[in-house]
Formats: sequence, structure tokens, C-alpha cells
Amino acid sequence: FIYLGSMCTLLYTQIRLLTIDLKMGNFVRIGGVPVPAYLMNFQEAGALFLVLTLILMCTQEPIFWCAANQDGDFPGNGLFTTSCPEAKSHKDIYSVFCCIAMLMYFALLTDFT
Repeated sequence: FIYLGSMCTLLYTQIRLLTIDLKMGNFVRIGGVPVPAYLMNFQEAGALFLVLTLILMCTQEPIFWCAANQDGDFPGNGLFTTSCPEAKSHKDIYSVFCCIAMLMYFALLTDFT
């Protein structure tokens, strides 16, 4: 649900803002590298980082890795299982991405401006 509801909405917003800056030529140079002007806003830069984190989280999601083997012969098998052998190698990195995403959600909610 987080991927459909939150990630897709954030991704759409980021693509829309990037497209606007590209069409208008709104760039700021940081160390000689052109950066879209909308990323100078803390909220938007944080939202981009959150989107990237959610995409990485989605690639490591244990439920997705176990989807093809939900009826396998292992403890905890079944629909929406996260305990299949295929997911074991992805759980640690998934946990790191989850932690980063939670921190980013919290940081964006606090609105330091």
C-alpha cells in the first residue's frame, strides 16, 4: 500500500516539478553541476530522497521475493509471507531502507521552515 499510495504520488510530483524546471530552464549551479531549481527547497529535496529510498525499498521487499514461493516447504509459508529462503538475503538491506524512509517521513512532517 505504501508503494501505490505514497511512492506513486511522490514520484508523480517529482517528475512534474522536474519537467517544469526543464521546460523553463530553471537550474542552479552547485559546484558547476546544474541542479533543478525546485530542489533548492528542503521539502522537495527531501521528497526526492524519500522517493528514491522507497524505490530501493520496493526492489528489496521480502513479500515480492516470496510471491512465487508462498506455498513452499518452509516455516511461515502462505500468502504475504516474508520468511521464504529467497527473501533472507534481502531482509537486512530492506530494514536499512525502511529505517531511512521512516526518518525521511518524520523529517518531512516536521517542516523545518
